[in-house]
Amino acid sequence: GSESESSCLAVCNLGYSGLGDDCANIDECTDGPNNCDSNAACSDTTGSFTCACAAGYVDTTSPASATGVDCISIGGCIDGPSNCDTNAA
Repeated sequence: GSESESSCLAVCNLGYSGLGDDCANIDECTDGPNNCDSNAACSDTTGSFTCACAAGYVDTTSPASATGVDCISIGGCIDGPSNCDTNAA
C-alpha cells in the first residue's frame, strides 16, 4: 500500500493544536482553557497566555508569578465582604 505524505507521529506541545506535522497556537484567551480571574485581562502568547489584574485590583495568588489568577479589589475592605481586620484599611 501507499503511505501518506505525512509520517510525523509526534504530538503538538502544550498550547498548540494539530497532528504533529502542522501545529498551530491555541488562543487560550478566546478558545480556553485559561485560569485568569474575571477581573483580569488575558493576553495570548505563543504557546501560552498571561493574566494581569485590572486597574483597581491586586492579585493574592502565591507564588507571585501567577498574577491575574485571584484578583481582589484594592478597596475590598470598604467595598464588600472581606476577611480584613477591623484595624486594616
